[in-house]
Amino acid sequence: CFAGIIGPNYQIDLTELLLQRAVLDGTAYSMIGTAVDGTIQVFNAGAEKMLGYESEEMVDRQTPAMLHVAAEVRHEHRVHRYQTRAS
Repeated sequence: CFAGIIGPNYQIDLTELLLQRAVLDGTAYSMIGTAVDGTIQVFNAGAEKMLGYESEEMVDRQTPAMLHVAAEVRHEHRVHRYQTRAS
């Protein structure tokens, strides 16, 4: 689960893993981490509470794209393009 955070060649001990998990789950903020291909690798308790999905449903199975309404993403993209041209 933490491969996306620590990298494939990093050795980590159990204490460090437990500390990372405590930090992720101890915050009220939603934290979602992805791998390079966009697959969700970290989905903390704040994200579960905010979005209504369990970590087990999301990690290694979904990308953040499924959390967005396609029309909203297209709209935001158009707004961003307009704003960057205007400046």
